[in-house]
Amino acid sequence: MPPWFAVGGIGRFSNDPSLSGEEIATLAAWTAGKAPAGTFTMLRRPVIGPQGGASRKPDLVVKMTQPVELPASGDV
Repeated sequence: MPPWFAVGGIGRFSNDPSLSGEEIATLAAWTAGKAPAGTFTMLRRPVIGPQGGASRKPDLVVKMTQPVELPASGDV
């Protein structure tokens, strides 16, 4: 994850990864409690894709109109 250089309290950003004080306190308490595992009822079941792996249906599939050759090494 890239570093976050925005100054707190100036504007609102939809992708702001900052944690609230409550979220920090929750993580600190969890860490202090030696990070106990949650209950299995809290876990979501993975979505199994057609090849058997966990996957989700894509929102949009974009196909290339022309084939593009990519070099085996170097910059693209």
